[in-house]
Amino acid sequence: MVQRLVNAWRSGNLSSWARPRLKLPSIRDVMATNRSEATKAWLRLQREAHTEASAQDRSTGIMGSVYGGSDWPYSGVPTASQEVADHVVAQEHFNPNADLILENRSGIQNPVNLVTCSTYQNSAKGANPLGLFSTTDGQRISGVYTPSGVSTPKKRLLARKVVYTTLSYLGISNKRTSKGNSSLQTSSGIGVYRLAWTTGSFPQLVVGPVDPWERRMALLTLAVEEWQVGNPLVLYPSLLDEDLKALLSARFNGSNALLKLCDEALQASVLAAPR
Repeated sequence: MVQRLVNAWRSGNLSSWARPRLKLPSIRDVMATNRSEATKAWLRLQREAHTEASAQDRSTGIMGSVYGGSDWPYSGVPTASQEVADHVVAQEHFNPNADLILENRSGIQNPVNLVTCSTYQNSAKGANPLGLFSTTDGQRISGVYTPSGVSTPKKRLLARKVVYTTLSYLGISNKRTSKGNSSLQTSSGIGVYRLAWTTGSFPQLVVGPVDPWERRMALLTLAVEEWQVGNPLVLYPSLLDEDLKALLSARFNGSNALLKLCDEALQASVLAAPR
């Protein structure tokens, strides 16, 4: 199936089953307690490939734990509890704002937002945004996760995942003091990424060269029939035009006009609630 998809993509003749849906899919099997066989196989493939990769590929390339360098402390293929699936945009950043908007579906179930990393790295990152795209000063801000030894190809992969997820799901936020108590428009956004987009290497990383492994993973998430979702920025980086950049900046800043529309709809639903 993978070879068939690759050939179709190269020829520009993608059939309907290989195209991303215009509407976000309703995926329920990725983070379930009892994951589907497709999800288990997808994660196992990554652990096996990272194990077979050379130290050089892990150090300067895209292989290995995404938040680390060449270190791979396993005698064989790691288990699912040793190399875990981590949300690049943290699960907490979807709650409650993005989760409140039904059209978003469940963002934490989207495999495009997932990467594999060690249990230690997963714990160290927690719900913090990444500082890898920021200036040196920005990386020192409290509440930012900036692991050392992360190669440029890994940074590009992570940057594209953050951009895809932010553009796909309205209301993402890392704000802690106002979420759930204030309007969506004043309690959404991730300031660290907004600053990195204007002063750091973030924009250059997003449109940088795509590694074959990153492209392969994007095609696989498209090919899994239960998902049929992919990151278009991996296959077509030029899609990030000025309009999308402006939207991305507004999402990072929490100033997207759609948030105001959602606030008005929520207010109307309360004021006009049936008696």
